[in-house]
Amino acid sequence: MQVVLDIDLDAFVSPVFHDAKDDSLVRLPDGEFIPESEEDVTRFFEKQLGLSESAPIPGAFVTHHHEVLPLWEKLVESGRLQKKFAV
Repeated sequence: MQVVLDIDLDAFVSPVFHDAKDDSLVRLPDGEFIPESEEDVTRFFEKQLGLSESAPIPGAFVTHHHEVLPLWEKLVESGRLQKKFAV
C-alpha cells in the first residue's frame, strides 16, 4: 500500500489555535500566532521525517485542507497513486 505524507504546517505555529472551523477560509492574524523559524521546520523535516532537499520526493503545497482532494484524485486517475493508500 502506498503512503501519502500529509503535513499540516499549523503544527508549527504558536500558540495552538483551538477554535478552527472546517469551513473557515480565514487565516490567523500574523501578530498573534507566530510560526516556527524556517530553520526549525527544516530541521524537523530532515531529522524526524528523513526528508532532504538533496533527495526530493514528489509533493504539493495547499493552503486549505480540502484543496488536497482534487490533487489525490488526479494522481489516482493518472495511475501514480493507487486507490487504496494510507495518509
